[in-house]
Amino acid sequence: MHQEKIWDYFQADEDASDAFARARPRYEFLATRARPGDHVLNIGVGRGGLEALLLAKGAQVSCLDPGEKAIEALRQRHQLGARAPVGYSQAMPFPDSTFDVVVMSEVLEHLEDKVLARTMIEVDRVLKPGASSSARCRPRRTCRRAA
Repeated sequence: MHQEKIWDYFQADEDASDAFARARPRYEFLATRARPGDHVLNIGVGRGGLEALLLAKGAQVSCLDPGEKAIEALRQRHQLGARAPVGYSQAMPFPDSTFDVVVMSEVLEHLEDKVLARTMIEVDRVLKPGASSSARCRPRRTCRRAA
């Protein structure tokens, strides 16, 4: 599966700009996981809708995504700087026990089994003790057809 092609299309291609149009209710639900002041990591950034809600709520937002264009757009739009690196979920460039919440919305179903296993280890590593993660997935068959 060519993940970079999928990410570049949905995150940066103007022809796909409506792909996230119905995502706001999902983002609003995911934002309920964070409290003001929480350190939140969003893995798989989309177009920044979740980040906007979290920042408005007073959360400290970091992002991770392999799409350079998407990350650069978020850095500029939300002044995230180094808190929004380009990278992969299976090798996160964050210290241990950094985040109160980790969000992965429509990310896990795109990962091969070995990458998924490593991603879950990394999520556990970057979460603070007692913290939580939240994931939302679509059926794997839907994602395989899109690839």
